[in-house]
Amino acid sequence: MEQLNTAGAVSPQQSVKGLSLRGLGEIIYKPAAFFEQLKDNPRVLVPILAIFIGVFIFTFAIADIQQQDQIELLRNSRFAQDQAIDSDTSVTKKLIGAAVAGIMVAFLPTLLAAALAMLLGNFLMAGSARFKQIWSVGLYGSIITILGMLIKMPLIFAKGTTFVSLSFAALIPGLEPTSATYILLEAFNFFSIWEIIVVGIGFATIYGFTRNKGYVISVVSIGAILLLFAGFQIFAMSLIT
Repeated sequence: MEQLNTAGAVSPQQSVKGLSLRGLGEIIYKPAAFFEQLKDNPRVLVPILAIFIGVFIFTFAIADIQQQDQIELLRNSRFAQDQAIDSDTSVTKKLIGAAVAGIMVAFLPTLLAAALAMLLGNFLMAGSARFKQIWSVGLYGSIITILGMLIKMPLIFAKGTTFVSLSFAALIPGLEPTSATYILLEAFNFFSIWEIIVVGIGFATIYGFTRNKGYVISVVSIGAILLLFAGFQIFAMSLIT
């Protein structure tokens, strides 16, 4: 009897074959079913690589346009005469910049959000989940934001500026891209909101919480990171405008 049970058992690895790669697509069109499998089989390597590659491609592709925007901002800033404008557009510099951006986006915001989500879910809400499970949910959720970046890329090329909005900021005429309102609306763009909703489903799944509790963890953890980075942008803009 023991031999029969052993022979008939299906290992977790067999039951979720290809989960890492499938998740890159399933996070878009069937996140709930995907998270049910991810719960007991968290994955981090593939989404980290996907985020890195997506950010690398985006950052490298728009590097020249982004630099022109930065030069224009500096020329119109209050410190214009004191600023040394760097116009180096070498391929090496762009490659290094894209690689650094890819590494930072893949690790810094996702780790911070996962740590905050764990604090909320495990301690304040008395749930139980491993850090790898939480981080895995957040990483796959970030694929949605990466998708938004890649969709934004042809719009940037078409307009010749990085100040292209995929948020409610696009509906407000005359809103300056350097304003706090614009920066905040861009932080919570349509893809960020989509990511928050999807990650909320993931948190509810791995914790066994209601969807509402999952959404609370997602809104607080991801929202805090978005506000943090938006705050840095607003502060930087306040120094030069």
